[in-house]
Amino acid sequence: MTIFLVENLNSRVQKRALASDVAGAFGAKLRKLRRARDLSQEVLALKVGISRPAVATVEAGRQNIQLHHVYQFARALDLPPAELLPSPTEVSEFRRLSLTARRDRTLAIEEQILGDAKVLLRMQFERGLYGTTTDKAGN
Repeated sequence: MTIFLVENLNSRVQKRALASDVAGAFGAKLRKLRRARDLSQEVLALKVGISRPAVATVEAGRQNIQLHHVYQFARALDLPPAELLPSPTEVSEFRRLSLTARRDRTLAIEEQILGDAKVLLRMQFERGLYGTTTDKAGN
């Protein structure tokens, strides 16, 4: 029973990760094709019948879209709907790049935290909070 639950959980997590990668790769491809046609998000949104923030959310890969939106985007960009869909290779490449970007952001944040900690420790040391001991009388 436990093995089934773990396998089922892993399967759900993998499906969610794949859906996220597909949405991200779709959004990246949509942005690339929109820019190649020199269209703004606002113009594309008007052609599709959605808001500009919705286009931005789709391009950022933060929203799964319905199938009819694929057709609307394709019509607005004057191309076949299949051309909008990312290939498995494009999805894999998007995943690789997003994992690299997340790792790089994490490393940058860790470096910033370490740098801030060093500054704080140096300030405390300079103020005499570390490195010296005194008795209760201040001697």
